[in-house]
Amino acid sequence: MDKFDEKVIGYESTKDILRQILDILKRPEVYKRKGISIPRGLLMESDPGLGKSLLASILIEESERKPFVFRKTSQENSFLDELRAVFAMAKEDAPSILLLEDLNLYVESTSPYAPEWACLQACIDDAKDTDLFVIATTNDTRYMPPSLLRPGRFDYVIYLQPPIGENAENIVSYYLRDKDLAEDVLISDIVKAMPKVSCATLETVMNLAALNSVYQGHEHIEDVLDYYRNGLLCRWLKVRGYEEELKKVEEIRSEDSMGIIKELIQIFEIPCDPAEVEKSIYILKYKVESESENEQYKQEGYKVEGIIEDYQQGYRSLLNTIFENQNDAAQIKAAIQEIVEKYKWVLQYDYRRVLTELTDQKMLLAVMCFLMNGVFPKFCVKSRQL
Repeated sequence: MDKFDEKVIGYESTKDILRQILDILKRPEVYKRKGISIPRGLLMESDPGLGKSLLASILIEESERKPFVFRKTSQENSFLDELRAVFAMAKEDAPSILLLEDLNLYVESTSPYAPEWACLQACIDDAKDTDLFVIATTNDTRYMPPSLLRPGRFDYVIYLQPPIGENAENIVSYYLRDKDLAEDVLISDIVKAMPKVSCATLETVMNLAALNSVYQGHEHIEDVLDYYRNGLLCRWLKVRGYEEELKKVEEIRSEDSMGIIKELIQIFEIPCDPAEVEKSIYILKYKVESESENEQYKQEGYKVEGIIEDYQQGYRSLLNTIFENQNDAAQIKAAIQEIVEKYKWVLQYDYRRVLTELTDQKMLLAVMCFLMNGVFPKFCVKSRQL
C-alpha cells in the first residue's frame, strides 16, 4: 500500500495516473532513453471538497522534489509579479514541482483573454527547458483559454467526480470509524440519503452528527472535552471555513470542564438538558479520579491495605458530596451514579443508615434522586428476601 491508498479512499483510476506521473518524475532518464517526452503539467478539476489538494500534496511529497505552492493573495499587477517570481524560484531550484492552487480564482472576468491567463501561459512556456513540473487545481475550467489546457502546458487533465456507491460507503465508514453507532445504523442508508456529495461534505455531516450526538448523549461528554482540548475542534472548524464559530471557540476562557462544555453548547446552539450536562461533568470528574487511583495502585504494587482504605474513603467522600450539596441535583445524581457503579455492595448494607440520615436532615431532593436511580427499592426487596 502506497501513500495514495493510505490517504485517499476510492479514485482508483486517478491514483493510477498519479502513480504513473510519479514514476516519470522519479525516473525521467528511463523514459528519455525510450524517446518519450517528459510531461510538464497536471490539471485537476472538480467541485470543491473532492480531494484535489490532498492528491496534489501526496504527489508532491512522494516526488521528493523541491516544492513550491502558489495561491492568489493580491490583485492585478502585484499578483502577476508574484506569479512570475514563484516560477523563477521554481526554475532556479529544479528539479522542482509547483502547485498552483485554485486557478479559477486567478481571474475575476470571464474572458479567456484576461492578462492573468496570458501571464500564466508565458510562465509555463518559459519553464519548458527546465525540470519543473506544474500541478494546478481548479473548480471550473469553463472560462480558461483552450490554449492553456492543451498538451505541452497541461499534459494531464483529470476531472474528479463525487464518490458514489461503494466508494462513498467506504468514505463514510472511514469518518465513522472512531464514533459510536447505534446497532441499526446502515452505512448504505447514509449514502443513499446524500447522493453524489463531496468527500468534504460527507466528513462534515459525519462530524456534525457526532458532535450533536455527543452533546445530547452525556455518556460521551468526555469526547467533547478531548475534541476541544487537543485542538481537533479548532482545526476542523478552520479547515471547513466556520470562521465565526472558530473565533468563538478560540475565545473560550474557561479552564474547568463545566465552563468549557457550557460555552461549547451555547456556541453551537445544541439543545440539551443543562442539569444532565452538569451531571455528566461530575461523572467524568469521578472517572478521571478513578483512573488516577488505579494508576497509583499499579505503581505501588497493588497493596491491599491501601486499596481497601482508599475504597472506604472514596465511598465516604461521595456521601459527603451528597450531604454538602443538598440543593445541587446534578452533583447529587452524579455522586449516586458513581456510588452505584463502584460501591454498590457497600451501599447495600449501608442504605438504611444513609436513608435515615438523609430523611433526618430533610434532604428530600437527595432521597428522591436515590429513589429515581432505583437502587434503594432494589435493596429493600433484597433485604425482605433475606
